[in-house]
Amino acid sequence: MNNSASKEIQVETKSTTNLHTLLDRRTITLMDIHELRQQHYAMITEFSRGHHKEAAKLGEDIIASGKLDDDPLWLGRVHRDMSIAFNRLNMPATAQAHITRAYDLHSYAMTGPHSELHAALRERSATASYVGIYALRDWIGSNRDEAAATQALAMTRQAETDMSLAQQLADRVPLAPALDQYEINMIPRWSMAESLLGDKHRGLVLGSRALWLATQSETGGGEQQMNAKDVLRARTRAVARGMAALAVNASSRVSSHAAQKIALKTL
Repeated sequence: MNNSASKEIQVETKSTTNLHTLLDRRTITLMDIHELRQQHYAMITEFSRGHHKEAAKLGEDIIASGKLDDDPLWLGRVHRDMSIAFNRLNMPATAQAHITRAYDLHSYAMTGPHSELHAALRERSATASYVGIYALRDWIGSNRDEAAATQALAMTRQAETDMSLAQQLADRVPLAPALDQYEINMIPRWSMAESLLGDKHRGLVLGSRALWLATQSETGGGEQQMNAKDVLRARTRAVARGMAALAVNASSRVSSHAAQKIALKTL
């Protein structure tokens, strides 16, 4: 074999080796993504079943892996879900830290590629909703602190605006569901905030829509698979929140204190 042919074989062998290395790295990356998705869906499922410690632990493991550091949308979701879990565990400072981080990440994601704008708007809407929820709770528990009231209403209205803009873009997104589960989850809270702090008529409109949407909860083909029992549980909670939103609206016209008590139990 001449030197020229030998060199060609060496180059071809080296190229093949490099290609295999790249494919191996890509396979590892895809496996990581699959594993992280499974962990995150498991976290959401644990939370929906009331297993808040287990959900928080799964979230801590995902963040500690560092594999989402370059994905502000997904990392923000995990921080938001952890915030909700820690809130249910009565750890408000930790919950606030995680929701603040989630809001910063999702606001940053708004500056990313236009192709991700629909997703960024949805995620920031959900995150802003929880910032508003925590502020509304602070307002109720702190004898109507003005700063908390201002933040609660501002974040609620930003959440509504972001969701409205996301829905306007939904037609351009392949396989986007007709109804947005984030809206179903958040609209009763928006109603309560408006009824207690803003426009009572707007609160009534939102509460009525919340009750209508409740029966459609978890029918939009969400990312994680839910069994029939989980879907029934989700719909029952959605109906209860919708009814509570209307009760808050009605009570707020007679007794703000009674309306606040109802809201505090269901936010």
